[in-house]
Amino acid sequence: MLSQTLNPITLLKCNESTKFCILEMGARHLGDIARLTELADRFQLDLNRKYRDLSHGNKQKVGLIQAFMHDPKLLILDEPTIGLDPIIQRELKFMVQESASSGKTVLLSSHVLSDIESVCTRIGLIIKGRIVREGTLLELRNELIHKVSVIFNGTAPSLSELAAAGAESVSTNMNKVNFEVRGSIDGVIKLLSKYETIEFDSRELSLEEVFFSEVAG
Repeated sequence: MLSQTLNPITLLKCNESTKFCILEMGARHLGDIARLTELADRFQLDLNRKYRDLSHGNKQKVGLIQAFMHDPKLLILDEPTIGLDPIIQRELKFMVQESASSGKTVLLSSHVLSDIESVCTRIGLIIKGRIVREGTLLELRNELIHKVSVIFNGTAPSLSELAAAGAESVSTNMNKVNFEVRGSIDGVIKLLSKYETIEFDSRELSLEEVFFSEVAG
């Protein structure tokens, strides 16, 4: 388990090397040393430096090594990417995916919604301590709004046709039409196929947009 705040009593009093601190807190057998070295290499952490001298990002790596070290069946990570540079963030995502692929359960909590979007298979949105939505990223997106922009070559569908196909908030600017669709856009696609289009753009909501749409009510 990785807590957003590492153990302040044990770690802040540790004046030994980082390697000694980690093993002292969680060593079980000699194989831990090999596992520790492997994880330190992946996280680019110098085990010979004293823990008290490490930067915030490197202290975060210590917590991650503790979390992954004994290959747990349930891995709980709270704000795991805080303080990590992009290269280490990518490596962490690989490690989370590896754990999940091997049959382990990973519970990841983060305010960085792009982290959740890139690695999680199921997502729960928590607002004021309550889970308000739960599902796959595709399910969360499909229940909400797609933003669509179309440029036509000549005649465009009428407002009534677009409304019947599920389009909402329609606006026009010469031969360009913008609108929104809740849920599936299949009806709109079938309608647009009857007209000659120059450009079509349909943008799914990001997880961040899904979250803020829930906050807005």
